[in-house]
Amino acid sequence: MTDESPKEIDGYALTANLETSAHAELAAFVGAVSLLFGEEEARRSAEDWIGQLEWMDWPAEKPATDLRQLTIAAAASLASRMNGQNSTSLGEMFKWLKAR
Repeated sequence: MTDESPKEIDGYALTANLETSAHAELAAFVGAVSLLFGEEEARRSAEDWIGQLEWMDWPAEKPATDLRQLTIAAAASLASRMNGQNSTSLGEMFKWLKAR
């Protein structure tokens, strides 16, 4: 049985399951970026991902979907950096994804 009681993390009440899901999503994303683009881009991408997490409203109705959207936004930011483009802010990108 999993612990569903709220837990305070950086000002957000998260369930133990959501915390575990967020850690797994971030680890998978950063691991892939590190493998493909190196440690520096992995660090920057992790900062993007974590920074975007602060913009999210918790608890969400569909937290796995929100985490995936967050990862997509961070990946888009990475792609923009790789292409040398100035990207839309992650906050704007995440708002656009949530509206879909």
